[in-house]
Amino acid sequence: MNDNLLDFDAQAMERHFAALGEKAFRARQVLRWIHQYGESDFARMSDLAKDLRAKLALAARVEAPAVVADDVAPDGTRKWLLRVDDSNSIESVFIPEDDRGTLCVSSQVGCKMGCAFCETGQMGLLRHLTTEEIIAQLLIARHRLGWPIRNIVFMGMGEALDNPINYFTAQGLSSRANDLNSLLDSMTTGINTIQAANNGISAITKLVQSAQSLVSQGRQTTDSAVRATLSAQFDTLLGQIDQLAADSGFNGINLLNGDNLTINLNETGSSTTTITGYTDTTASDLGISGAANNWAASTDLDAAAGELSTALTTLRTQTQSLGSNLQTVQIRQDFTKAMVNTLSSGADSLTLADTNEEGANLLALQTRQQLSTTALSLAAQADQNVLRLFQ
Repeated sequence: MNDNLLDFDAQAMERHFAALGEKAFRARQVLRWIHQYGESDFARMSDLAKDLRAKLALAARVEAPAVVADDVAPDGTRKWLLRVDDSNSIESVFIPEDDRGTLCVSSQVGCKMGCAFCETGQMGLLRHLTTEEIIAQLLIARHRLGWPIRNIVFMGMGEALDNPINYFTAQGLSSRANDLNSLLDSMTTGINTIQAANNGISAITKLVQSAQSLVSQGRQTTDSAVRATLSAQFDTLLGQIDQLAADSGFNGINLLNGDNLTINLNETGSSTTTITGYTDTTASDLGISGAANNWAASTDLDAAAGELSTALTTLRTQTQSLGSNLQTVQIRQDFTKAMVNTLSSGADSLTLADTNEEGANLLALQTRQQLSTTALSLAAQADQNVLRLFQ
C-alpha cells in the first residue's frame, strides 16, 4: 500500500524521496504544498515535474480521516467527529476565546485511565493514533475554519503521554516551529533595518539630485547675488542630507550612521550574515563640501558638480549592496516560513504553552491517583499478613 505523506516529518519525507531517486529539496516542496497550502492532489503541485507528480500518484497519498460530523454549539465551540478506520472514530474540538482559539486534539482511540467522570475512559484503550491521524486533526480544523490554528492542547481523547512516539513526533514539529518563529522575528527586524536604510538612501539620492539642480541653475547665471542665494539653498540641502542619514535607523541600528547588522539565519546561530553599514554624511562617505565662496566663480560650481556626481555613484553602489543583502535575508525568511508551516502543519505560529501547564497538571493528578491506589493495595496486603500471624 502506498505511504500517507501526512505521517512524515521533514527527515522522513527526505528519506522517502531519496528512495524514489529524488533530491531532498523535492521533499521540502511537497511538505510546503501539503502543510502550507493544504493541497492533497499531486497533480495540482505545479512546481513539481510532471513525471514526479505521476510517480507520487503511484507511490504515495495525502489522506486525512473522513469527517463524519461537524457540529457547532451556540457559543461557537466546534466539534468534529473523524473516522480513523472502519470501526473507530475520534473527536477534535475547537474552543473560541476572546483573544484566541484553542484546538483540542485527540491522541488515542479511547483511553486506559478509566476516569469515572470521563466517557472516553469508559471505552478503554482501543489503539494509539498515528502521527498522520494526529496531524490531520490540525489540517482539517484549519481547512474548515479558514484560518491558522495558533493554540493547541493534547487534551482530547486519550492520554498523550501514553502514546509517546507519535505524540512527541507531532509535538516536536510544533516545538521546532516555535524556535523558527522566534528566528523569523529576528529576520523581520533585520529586513526592516535594511529597508529603512534603503529608504534613507532613496531620499538622500533625491536630495543630491536637487543639489545638482541648484548647481545647474548657478551655472546658467553670472549674477553673484543669485549664485549666493543658490549656494545658501545648497548648504541647507546638505544639512538635510545629514539629518536623513541620522534618521534612517530601525530598532536602534542605523546602517547609514556607521552601525553594522548581524542576522541569524538558523535557530542554532551557526549561520549568520553581517551587513556592513555606511556613514552617509556629506563630510564622510558622500564627500560633499559646502558651497565655496558663495559660488562666485565657475570653478566653485564645477567642484560642487563633481562631488555630487561622485556621491550619486556611491549611493548607487550602496543601494546595490543593500539590495543583494536584503534579497539573501528575504530568501532565508521565505525558507524559514515554509519550514514553520511544515513543522507546525500549516499554522503560522503553533504555540503549545497550554500543553506544558495543563498537560503537566493532568499527568501529576493521574500519577497521584495511581500512587494512592497502589499504596492502599499495599496497606491492605500488610494488614492481611499481620492478621495471619494471629491465626
